[in-house]
Amino acid sequence: MTLIDAAEASDADLSGYELIGFASGIYFGKMNEKVLEFAGKCLPENKKVFFIFTCGSMGKSYTKAIKGIAVSKGAEILGEYGCRGGEPPPVSRLYFCMDCQFVARYR
Repeated sequence: MTLIDAAEASDADLSGYELIGFASGIYFGKMNEKVLEFAGKCLPENKKVFFIFTCGSMGKSYTKAIKGIAVSKGAEILGEYGCRGGEPPPVSRLYFCMDCQFVARYR
């Protein structure tokens, strides 16, 4: 498994990977904008994908935006998993959120 920080990666060749996962905290009802931009730019056509997210409250899926990107690229969506994120102290909230901007890729 290889992790790519979507906040720092401007480009990545994911064509050699059979299964690609996108993971993020939820911000204003969707995955982090950097993860969405990365998916739009780097996700190859016709790949198998999955999504993982943490959020403040459960009850709906927050993957509509990233699913739209995946569908537009002909991806097979295998599933998604979401759970409530932790409640960090206010001082560390920025660092907590920044840690949620990762894209995982599996070979």
